[in-house]
Amino acid sequence: MNTVDKSGQRNFNGTGFRPDQLLWDELEREDPDAIRHRALVGYDRKKGFLIPFLGKTFGILPGERDIVGLERCAPQLISFELELIILTYLLRAKPISLTGKTVTFDSTI
Repeated sequence: MNTVDKSGQRNFNGTGFRPDQLLWDELEREDPDAIRHRALVGYDRKKGFLIPFLGKTFGILPGERDIVGLERCAPQLISFELELIILTYLLRAKPISLTGKTVTFDSTI
């Protein structure tokens, strides 16, 4: 049985939670070149946005609302957390220059 709760975010077929679809809507409306420059990621019309994350490369396909691992060892089941992190990063990244300072666990702000 494949039912969805009233919020539309949890599927009861084992696929778990999905981030709010408004994030995908926003990503589809934005200019891919603007996102690419702002988030420092690649873009390919067939593979979508190409984002390196935790040593793996993922393809983000806005038209299909899908995130796929592009390497054999990349996870094939994308978790709620990974999807949320990637979508939020693409939408909220700002073109800020690197300072060249190393940040450690005891760095003060």
